[in-house]
Amino acid sequence: MIIDTHAHVSSPDVRRYPTQYTLRGNSEMPTLGDYVRQIPVLPVEQFIAENDAAGIDATVVVQMYARYAYDNNYAADSVARYPDRLALVCTIDPTLPDAVDTLDYWITERGATGVRLLTSTHQGSPWLGDERTFGVWELARKRDITIIAQIFGELAPTLARVLQRFPDQRVALDHLGYPALDDGPPYAKAAPLFSLTACPNLTIKFSTDNIIAVAKGAGTQRAFFEQLIERFGPSRVMWSSNYNFIYSPGLAEQIATARSILSFLSPDETEQVFAGTALRHWPSLKEALIKSQKM
Repeated sequence: MIIDTHAHVSSPDVRRYPTQYTLRGNSEMPTLGDYVRQIPVLPVEQFIAENDAAGIDATVVVQMYARYAYDNNYAADSVARYPDRLALVCTIDPTLPDAVDTLDYWITERGATGVRLLTSTHQGSPWLGDERTFGVWELARKRDITIIAQIFGELAPTLARVLQRFPDQRVALDHLGYPALDDGPPYAKAAPLFSLTACPNLTIKFSTDNIIAVAKGAGTQRAFFEQLIERFGPSRVMWSSNYNFIYSPGLAEQIATARSILSFLSPDETEQVFAGTALRHWPSLKEALIKSQKM
């Protein structure tokens, strides 16, 4: 079984689902919106067909902030059309006064089973560790949904403090927190990531983005992932495609690459990384798969 824990869909209907290219990039990509405009839209119907062709059983659809900002409607509508195949992770601004009510709406009315909190800044202050956001964490714990933390490595100590404050909250770290991987074994630059092994309520998601980053560095992909899984254990690691965003080869190619790199795992460990861990984070998908007799 294969569960993709991070993918995006988008609509060609810009009147019903208007685009909002607001995300800033880096010096090499001054406006990420300029990049996103070049990415072909991926309607949910096409996405499901590509999942079928690649053998993916279910997917966590993550709201595509770089295209829609905080408008979760297309992701939510897509999941509502395919509830047996998809789960919804919405994106909100956790620093706004109505953040708790906003999240409650997406959970109660639109079926969100996760919320993604980004490291974009608001009024010059990051959301992570900001007490104004703790109501969102409390609601997520109360509603039993997963928080997806999209941070960069230097914020790992702050994330650890928040995880300790909310020890019963499930949290998944996007793209491994974008660690620096160019130095090779023992990957000293990835120390902030490895320090998070001390937080038992944290699970990590690696994506094709991370696989590419390792390949560009001094070490091998297998060497890094052996170290990663040795530290976290397969029950705290999840595979994700990030399709069709920064890196967009076919889904089947992404799966084959990840499986090849992780060929050192046992069958049971492989099942954890590609499905088991994800199903513990998104029990609604497990229920849907049981109903559809895929489990």
